[in-house]
Amino acid sequence: MKAWMRMAARPAAALGVALLAAGLGVRVADAQVPTVVRGRIERATADGTRYPVANVEVVIQDSATARRWHPVYTGRDGLYYLDGIPEGIYYLEVRASQGLAPSWYKIRARPQPYTDLAPILIN
Repeated sequence: MKAWMRMAARPAAALGVALLAAGLGVRVADAQVPTVVRGRIERATADGTRYPVANVEVVIQDSATARRWHPVYTGRDGLYYLDGIPEGIYYLEVRASQGLAPSWYKIRARPQPYTDLAPILIN
């Protein structure tokens, strides 16, 4: 197989080689793939039974830069999804209702399509 045919079969690799050849110093392997951070907010009854909580505000904040993403709200199933989060360490702010102080959780966003977090139990 000719060299140009192998390159055409791998467009992402070809782009990386082309950028390196142009002197831009960008490698495809170095590109950060954002993740979707997702999880569930729950409450517990007196007997310990857990159930999902809707309309809880969830915000993610970069621990290094303090950049905050727009808030998202849990659905009826208690699930939330924060899309487009780069790999790194973050603080997850969870606010059950407007009058209450938020709870904070330190998390790590992984370089994979989804970063699944353990369910968070709120009062």
